[in-house]
Amino acid sequence: MARRTRKKQSTSSNQLPIIIGALCALGLLAGGYFILTRENSPTATELNAKTYISSPGSMRGSSFSIKAEVIKKLHYEEGVRQVVHVKYDNEPITILIPAEVTGPNINTQQEYTFIVKAKNDAWLVAKSYTDK
Repeated sequence: MARRTRKKQSTSSNQLPIIIGALCALGLLAGGYFILTRENSPTATELNAKTYISSPGSMRGSSFSIKAEVIKKLHYEEGVRQVVHVKYDNEPITILIPAEVTGPNINTQQEYTFIVKAKNDAWLVAKSYTDK
């Protein structure tokens, strides 16, 4: 009896599902990275400076966005905190930046965007900040 030779199946047709799976996994990783690293600012409303100056207690517990120029560094303790004085909407406002909040070095006469939370004692405490 004559033996028939089997034709080998092409391996290139089996690679298509692997390529599609790898592209899907890469898309999931990129989407997860985007979600984890996006800025919190879209959920924070802009601070009304006049209301804050006249009645800071009425805003406690709320988060706000402030794009302001740093006028002066009032206090700095390495690894503990820093306090900056900013000019926002032509009003002087003080912001406490805890040590665990990281960002670029704060310089006077520079503009930063702060995401702050109004505390019970009428302090604005930074949750994050950027120089953009």
